[in-house]
Amino acid sequence: MIELGAFAEAVVVIDHTGDAVLAANVDYVLGDGAKLTVVSVQDWDEKAVHVAQHNALVGRDASFKSVVVTFGGDVVRIHPRVAYAAPGGEAELFGLYFTDAGQHQEHRLLVDHNTPHCKSNVAYKGALQGQDAHAVWIGDVLIQAAAEGTDTYELNRNLVLTDGARVDSVPNLEIETGEIAGAGHASATGRFDDEQLFYLMARGIPGDRGPPPRRPRLLRRAGPADRSARRPGAPDRQDRGRAGGLRLMAFVRVCALSELEADTPKRVEVDGTPVSVVHTEGEVFAINDICSHANVSLSEGEVEDCAIECWLHGSSFDLRTGKPSGLPRRAPSPHTP
Repeated sequence: MIELGAFAEAVVVIDHTGDAVLAANVDYVLGDGAKLTVVSVQDWDEKAVHVAQHNALVGRDASFKSVVVTFGGDVVRIHPRVAYAAPGGEAELFGLYFTDAGQHQEHRLLVDHNTPHCKSNVAYKGALQGQDAHAVWIGDVLIQAAAEGTDTYELNRNLVLTDGARVDSVPNLEIETGEIAGAGHASATGRFDDEQLFYLMARGIPGDRGPPPRRPRLLRRAGPADRSARRPGAPDRQDRGRAGGLRLMAFVRVCALSELEADTPKRVEVDGTPVSVVHTEGEVFAINDICSHANVSLSEGEVEDCAIECWLHGSSFDLRTGKPSGLPRRAPSPHTP
């Protein structure tokens, strides 16, 4: 339990990492005029299970802010709940989550307006990618008969990045009195169209950033090396632009997906570099358009079995790795899956 006295102010950060099975019940009690901000981060390893309930009792003219950030874990269920001990209390409940393949992340909220002239604002936003990624958001707001002058709003927005992901979003608003200052609730779920996804999946042409994933991914979880780089005193921080263990990969606009014919290379230029873009086997690849053996455009060759052939000397380059299939060329060609 965290109890804050009258007119006190505090910020509490709870960071969950590693692998564990955890069930927790946390209570926050705010005295009159107190201000408390609680940040709960769920950055578990992939097999962790976490179930928790966060209860806040807000005193007269007190302010409570909850920020819930969920990235990791196999199954994570967080239940924030707010009630008011006296008039004038305010509560803000914000959430951010990213649900990856196979993960189940659930956020169930209850704001019980049981006292007159109190306010609440709920806004949760999330994104999902991968097969069987499942996010659940349920926002319950109850305005009791005695809670005249209540001002409340709740919002949930979800972005589905790939097929196979599922979102269940249910905003519930129950009003037992007609004397309220304002109330509303909203939920929206959508996804990128194919052309927008194509722009995001390109990872930049120059250089090689390691072995590509089997399927394009827009975001990735940080590995142990990334986490160690974020520790205080790390000599070189390479995680700028990453938030809470996620990094948005660099991207560059190349062309519209509708401009690509299946198994037909298209030559484009990116920052002066000629690039051959290929749509094959349901994926999009980019490879340096100049053959590493001679000054020949690979986009003039044929595509077969996820490889592009140089028409001059017959060497084929794997579109997934850039490696040549055989002589006369041994050096790989820069590629971007």
